[in-house]
Amino acid sequence: MKKILLILCSVLLLTFTGCNSMPDQIDKIIIENESVVVGVGQTVKLKVKIEPSNAIANELIMTSSNEEIAVINGMGEVVGKSVGETEIKICAKRGNACTTKIVKVVENEVKDK
Repeated sequence: MKKILLILCSVLLLTFTGCNSMPDQIDKIIIENESVVVGVGQTVKLKVKIEPSNAIANELIMTSSNEEIAVINGMGEVVGKSVGETEIKICAKRGNACTTKIVKVVENEVKDK
């Protein structure tokens, strides 16, 4: 009887623990900014959303395809360096989720909307 009760408790514990577990990794990355235009020497912050939002491994890697045009830091802030366009790529450190956004850097100062 004790063995049956122990097995039953173990099954229940695994069932409830499994239901409440958090996802291991990011499935999707979304850059919510419709378009990204920044002036030379200015900074614009990307609005980045991950799905699922409660993923345990939620570290992101952010890169610019041309750092002479614009750079991005780990907080999603893009700094315009010179006039042109570059692609910003954001990928999950763990898993295959990635997204990109074209950033346009202009000479004139861009006013916040």
